[in-house]
Amino acid sequence: MIQQCSTLVPRPMPPTFALSAAPGSRTIHPRVHFRCDPARAGIPASPVTMHAPLTPVPLRPAERGVLAVVLAGALLLRALDALLWHPFTPDEEFTLALGRMHWGEMLRATAADTHPPLYYALVKLVFLLTPDEYAPARLLSVALAGATLWLIFRFARDGFSPAAGWVALLCASFAPYMIYWQHAARNHQLLPPAVLLIIGLSYRYASGGGRARWWALAAAWLVAIQTNYMALVFGLVWGAAFILAEPMAPRRRARLAATPLPGLLSFVPWLGILGRQVQAGPMNKGFFQETVSPIYLYFHALFGRMEPYQPNQTGPLFLLALLAFALVAVLGARAVGRRWSFWVLLLGLPTMPIVAAKAAGWTLAERHLAFALPVFFVYWGAACVATVRQLHARCRAPGVQQPTGEETAPCSADSKPK
Repeated sequence: MIQQCSTLVPRPMPPTFALSAAPGSRTIHPRVHFRCDPARAGIPASPVTMHAPLTPVPLRPAERGVLAVVLAGALLLRALDALLWHPFTPDEEFTLALGRMHWGEMLRATAADTHPPLYYALVKLVFLLTPDEYAPARLLSVALAGATLWLIFRFARDGFSPAAGWVALLCASFAPYMIYWQHAARNHQLLPPAVLLIIGLSYRYASGGGRARWWALAAAWLVAIQTNYMALVFGLVWGAAFILAEPMAPRRRARLAATPLPGLLSFVPWLGILGRQVQAGPMNKGFFQETVSPIYLYFHALFGRMEPYQPNQTGPLFLLALLAFALVAVLGARAVGRRWSFWVLLLGLPTMPIVAAKAAGWTLAERHLAFALPVFFVYWGAACVATVRQLHARCRAPGVQQPTGEETAPCSADSKPK
């Protein structure tokens, strides 16, 4: 993103120098190089737009302490809500019953829940170490929520900026909607961290990496596919984003396209079960069908209350929330720019399941789209930072007082030294 700068500062150059000027600068004379000075113009110089590969930004010791406090607070709220404030639901009772079965019986009974057995195997492993009660089952989901929050923080920080990472983390950690849904003892809790891990590893593999990164990506796919049928729908969006929209060498593109194959092969035994569930099982819309909107899903994730299926704020509060959502969503779009693969992910992850469910008559609930929310919070963190910087730059850019008392105009491509 190129911001207007209102300060031209002459800088002497050595006798020999490259003809290419840095972004935001303009070479006026072979002896004098005029450039915009963001610091004196009041414009932050740190990057805003998404960059690839996702370059790790090290945490300072103080940041590690703040990160630990934020994550601990987020997990504490989810644990308290899970153990004290909300009773178990019938769906969670089913999870508890599966976790108490023997392994073979559990694998056979999993087919009645429309999804592969990996999450229930994790619940059973937890029950081998703890009492087979409600608390351990929900605390497993709280632990998975912690992994999701950490991945949101790292993706936004490494992909956009440190400030974006903190904003994304704080919004995802303390949104009431997220606090409520991230402790449910259901298998869709394992899908968000797996999906975000796949996306992050895909961006990194697209720009470099060998066999270790390929197998890490294949393992993440295996976890996602053996967790929830929505992983198959996610695969279609992922393919459009990375195989079609993300620039990379053809050979690397082919290798990246092969990473889901081990997971897909492991899913072959469940194809018949999937067909029966869609035709007459719980995936048929005769069981239930909620009205779900991609935009409302994201809006609800930010401003929804700590209750399921409840409307958001009404009256003035609703209008203020809607205005804030629209303002940041529009102005913050510059943070992504022309990174089309990210746009495909952001818009396609909730839209594709909704379109497919309506076309095929599948069961669909808003909680089934929880795997799309981590990408949204990454975007929201970057969009908030980009919006603040744009508004700040627009307030400062029209005229900045120089130390001499003169006021300068914003620098542009046709700026000339006097």
